[in-house]
Order: sequence, then C-alpha cells, then structure tokens
Amino acid sequence: MKVSVAVCTYQGAAHLAEQLESIAGQMRRPDEVVLSDDGSKDNTLVIARRILSAAGIPHKICVNRSNLGIRRNFEQAIRKSTGDIIVLSDQDDVWLPQKIERLIQAFESAADAVLVFHDAAVVDEALAPLAPSFWEVLRFDVHRFLQRDYRRLWWGNVVQGSACAFRRAMLTRALPLSTAAYHDEWLAWAAAASGRILPLGEVLSKYRQSEANLIGAGQLSLKSRLAAWRKLKARGAFHFGELMRREAAAADALRRFKPQAAAGFAADYGEAVHAFLLWRKQRIKQGAFYLLPHYLRYQREYKALQGEGWHPLKEYGKDLAASLVIKKIAADKRD
Repeated sequence: MKVSVAVCTYQGAAHLAEQLESIAGQMRRPDEVVLSDDGSKDNTLVIARRILSAAGIPHKICVNRSNLGIRRNFEQAIRKSTGDIIVLSDQDDVWLPQKIERLIQAFESAADAVLVFHDAAVVDEALAPLAPSFWEVLRFDVHRFLQRDYRRLWWGNVVQGSACAFRRAMLTRALPLSTAAYHDEWLAWAAAASGRILPLGEVLSKYRQSEANLIGAGQLSLKSRLAAWRKLKARGAFHFGELMRREAAAADALRRFKPQAAAGFAADYGEAVHAFLLWRKQRIKQGAFYLLPHYLRYQREYKALQGEGWHPLKEYGKDLAASLVIKKIAADKRD
C-alpha cells in the first residue's frame, strides 16, 4: 500500500518541526508527504522544506496565494495525495514511531475498513501530559463502533482528523467536502456511509492542547471543564451560528449519503437528530436560548420515557433529545 500524509499548515512555526520530525521518524515511513500551507507569514515553509528535504521523503508543498480556510486547505492536500491510504496530520501534534505501521496493519487485517482512527494522549504546549486518553475525555464508547453503530457521529464527531487514515477509494463519495461540516466530521460521515469505520484502541500520537484549539480535550477537572465551556460559549460553539452550521452539515450529509448509505450511517437516526436541530433552531429564534432549562426538561421527560422502552445512548446527554424526537416521529407515523 502506498501511504500519503496530508499536512495542513498555517502560522505553524512554533511546533511544526516536532510534528514533521515525528513523521520522518516513523518505523514505516510514508511514501509521500503533501503539505498545503494557507498563506503563512512566519517560518512555516522554511521549516517544512528543511526537514522534509533532509529526511529524504518525497514531498509536495503547496502554497495558497489567498487564505482558503481549514476545510478547503485540507481538501486541497487530500486531492493532491496519491497514496492508497491517506493519513491526515495537523501541524502541532507528535506521532509515536509505530503510528503508520499500526494503521497499515489495521487496514490489512480488515479489508472492509474504509477509515481507521486511533486514540491519542492529550498534552499541553510543552508536551506535558494532561490526560492519557482522548477517548476517555470524550467518553467514547468504542464497543458501539466495533458493532458498526455510528449514531454517535450525528451528535458530535469523535473521529479526530489528526488521528485518522482512510482509503483513497472513499474519496469518490467524500469529495467535495461540505462547506458546512468540519473536514474530519464530513470524512467520518462519508466513511459510515461507505462501509466500516475501525477504531484502533491504541494511543499513537500526542494531541497538543493549546490556546489556538477551538475544541479540545482540556483537563479532566471540573474547574478546567467549566473554563473550557465558558471559552467555547464566548467563541460561539453554543451560539446560534454554530447551531446553524450543525443543522446545515447534517442536512448535507443526509442529502449526499443517504440514497446509497451503508446501514451504519443510521440515516433514520440522523433524520431524527436533524429534526431536533431544526426544532432547537426555531426555539432559539423565539428567544429560548438558555441551555439549562432545556436540559432539565429533557431529564424530566427522559425519566418519564424510561419505562416505555426508550434507550438513548446514556453516555451522551444530547441523545436524550434525539430519543424524544424519534418518539415524536414514531407517534406521528402511527397517527
């Protein structure tokens, strides 16, 4: 299998050297590195050319004349990659030496897997440990994915872009990337619609948690979680604009993938989640923006539904809302 690593950069001089050196130091080296830079003004390109040339790895460096943004920048890197397997890379993480080797072994052992992703250790900017497992921070239930139950994707992506690799054949469905979805979120939906997503329960990289990250793992303390929530709220993750994005992304995924989707795509469940997002958007337009009253209401209704055979994914609070929407859709169909 030919392996391409698709790296996206923007003003990445602070940590890019560590990332590229960890790629060059892989036990199974990539056959090419495709680096797409989104108009950096620092020493990003100087560092990239120096390290990749010294490593002797075939590489392409694309420099955007204007800023494309993260989605289009990753799409460009992916389109220019020629490998049978494409491994995505951020500019500030560090890969463990066995990462590519283990990913390839996973693909070779599972011919039906179209995407493989792994766990990561969470570290700070100086690579000091924050959490041993990103999956634990996300409360990710790996067993559901092993059973090809990918409903979790409709509520929030767990397939971290910097921890995933996929078969080139999947791109016939995935491209062009949705303008509403995050690049890794969209690739996960495309993979679920195409076949099997294989979670590899090994820590194969160090995920750097920095101030620049919009959404990251954070530390596990209540104080740090509250601080992260305030930061996310201030930057719009719970704002109406983010809700609009999520609703549009879900609509794009259903429109693009539902007609010929594999069972794991869970289109009916996705439609229920999309219906809830539309409902929530309308409620916000009416002024019902505060999250706590809604959450308490859902908890009350969930308890009332427990005796009626409804079993939302308990580890994800938002699935509670989905179960209510699914119940309403079922009731409407009966009427």
